[in-house]
Amino acid sequence: MSVGVVFGAALFLTGMADYDVIHDGLLFRHAHLYLMMVATLGVGIPLLWLLGRGAWRSAVNGPVAVTREAVQRKHVSGGLIFGTGWAIAGTCPGAVAAMAASGKPLALITMAGVGIGVVLRDLQEERTSQRQSEPVDVPAVAVPPV
Repeated sequence: MSVGVVFGAALFLTGMADYDVIHDGLLFRHAHLYLMMVATLGVGIPLLWLLGRGAWRSAVNGPVAVTREAVQRKHVSGGLIFGTGWAIAGTCPGAVAAMAASGKPLALITMAGVGIGVVLRDLQEERTSQRQSEPVDVPAVAVPPV
């Protein structure tokens, strides 16, 4: 909980919970948004590398495993949907909570949209996994003798 509060405060104090800052960044008017992303990557990439090299243990769930996965269609389509929502709403899921906490009532509408998106994604994932687990009836084919 305290990590979330610190993260939300950081988003708010850096302006990442302000629609105008996000909007100006997406229109390439200011580099603030991109500098923050680069700084985040500069911290996150080395930390993931360290997590992958060590035998770290979580206080809650035991060993920490960093896995890699090839880029798949679901990653590209998910990124496009996420980016479209971010451009329309002017916020990402992390910042929308900071926006709501700072008293911006439109953030509640965006939060509802995030919630609906999560539910739709879960339904799609469930449907896809059911389709993959169902046996496929392959008709018998008579092969003529040679």
